[in-house]
Amino acid sequence: LARQEKYSKAMIVVEDAITLFGVEGDVLPFGLEIRKALGPREIHRPNGQHETISLCMMVKNEEQYLARCLSSVKTLVDEMIIVDTASTDRTRDIAEVFGAKVFDFAWTEDFSEARNFSLSKASGDWILVLDGDEVVSVVDLEKLESLLTLARRKKLVAYSFTTRNYVQQTDTQGWIRNDGMYGEEAGTGWIPSVKVRLFPRIGSIRFRGAVHELVENSLRESKVRVEQCDIPIHHYGKLNAEKSREKGREYLKLGEKKLEETGRADIKALSELAIQENELGNYQRALEVSVRVAQLDPLNASAHMGVGCNFIGLKQFENSLEPLQTAIRLSPNLSAAYIRVSIAYLALGRAAEASPILQRLVDTNPNYPYSKAMLAAVLLCIGEKGLALATIAELRDAGTSFEPFFADLARQLRDCGRIEYAIALLEPLYENGCVTQELAVLLVECYKVQTLVT
Repeated sequence: LARQEKYSKAMIVVEDAITLFGVEGDVLPFGLEIRKALGPREIHRPNGQHETISLCMMVKNEEQYLARCLSSVKTLVDEMIIVDTASTDRTRDIAEVFGAKVFDFAWTEDFSEARNFSLSKASGDWILVLDGDEVVSVVDLEKLESLLTLARRKKLVAYSFTTRNYVQQTDTQGWIRNDGMYGEEAGTGWIPSVKVRLFPRIGSIRFRGAVHELVENSLRESKVRVEQCDIPIHHYGKLNAEKSREKGREYLKLGEKKLEETGRADIKALSELAIQENELGNYQRALEVSVRVAQLDPLNASAHMGVGCNFIGLKQFENSLEPLQTAIRLSPNLSAAYIRVSIAYLALGRAAEASPILQRLVDTNPNYPYSKAMLAAVLLCIGEKGLALATIAELRDAGTSFEPFFADLARQLRDCGRIEYAIALLEPLYENGCVTQELAVLLVECYKVQTLVT
């Protein structure tokens, strides 16, 4: 196609190849040569009637996902504005192949500044915001096109989207199991978050906040109505452990700076800082901040759960019980608190006390599958094998992948010295064929530890 100077068609083939197979070999330099002949995507306004869409992004080292991201929306947007904050991989080249206008931005430790810089370079009538490790599903493209048409008619309206933040961990508050509706699903499930992604390009609409930046406040001040849409954004950043830690360290630094600027009594800033410290494994510092949040806002169930979780991280299991029970009392639907308090009871050798707590969780929140997984684990630890295996059979029949949960729990029990519970958890699974290679290896390790102890 390129030899025949059919550059537009050749470009489509190159973009598809990079999306499907990556950027190894000659495909990237070849794509850059074709893009050089075509030039970047430009906005065209025939008769001045057509309202246009600018995709605005800030990126750094997004080589792994960027092609999928840009490919997912390339038929919907008229231009791509990408602000690069010093990538050291092939992010910039991939963006240019897809026709993006790439701008360098010296990092100022302020996410809003970088986002607003991208807005300043846009010329479309509407702004669509994505991150480099996000995609829109191919099955939702028609719906998104309809939404864009609707937005053009309504003018002063913005749309918030639910982001599916895919994770491997199953015991995080808000976790929702993958249901197979989307081919883009990853991990074991996802944590939802909601924020505005589509809004009119108006000078007064700008991101605010050095960290966890949003446009919601400026939309409200500009009297732009926000409507919720049902098109999910698929986000994969939390599946890359090293990148997630790097981002967490950056957020932590910015969170500390935000606290200095806003004052130590800012509950939201303190809560964000506690989360970052916890995710980085800084449990003592996270505990200190969580305690402060709970003191400032005694009715905040999540704050009390944070205190309890950090005590667990510090292996101070007895201390974790009271704040976790307080969290449950304040918010009976806080599923993760039930799981954490049960882990604490197991670590203390008091499995029988966890059983009624988990039964209550199963009764009040039957749609949270890992309540049953935790209940089955506790039943195994107290010798109720028949009930436990029946519960596990229910999980398997429902298509719930419970094995990663059991592996993680068995490791925690082994590491805190409850080797008898770890074996009681793993042995019946092995005997009844409900075991993966990972669980089998863990069982062998536990036997070795038991031999050394005895």
